[in-house]
Amino acid sequence: MGDGRLFSTYSDAVYGLKTLYLYSKPTFKKSQRIAKYPKVKWIQRPIFVVTGQAYSSADRLRYAVRDVNHDSAAYCKTGYITAKTNFVITVYYQKAVGQVKVINAKGINTYHNQNLTQRVMHVARGKIMKVLSTDDSPAIGYRPVHPW
Repeated sequence: MGDGRLFSTYSDAVYGLKTLYLYSKPTFKKSQRIAKYPKVKWIQRPIFVVTGQAYSSADRLRYAVRDVNHDSAAYCKTGYITAKTNFVITVYYQKAVGQVKVINAKGINTYHNQNLTQRVMHVARGKIMKVLSTDDSPAIGYRPVHPW
């Protein structure tokens, strides 16, 4: 989304970059606000799953979304957010990356197999891991080079 592309498939996920509001209809009015999402640090950005597209009465593109933020008051609610590229960006990387940083507060576990069996080790938050290869599975994502 940050590169200006429109979503060709639904169920893409987007981050909120700036303060966003979730609206009940694609033509935004203050009285139709469902929830507010303030601008926060990168690891705390609100995430939405795009379920469709709509246009406002002024022909502005909106994303029909579902809130997937567990700590949000509007968790699992659906509505519309702006599609402007300076307000939302895709969650998933659009190009290959050489390293990833662990941002989960509890760290992550690394596994020997793709089906997440044979745990190898635990990696603490803040560690940077080199990426060996990528996987198409959204659950797996990256195959890191082990940092030991």
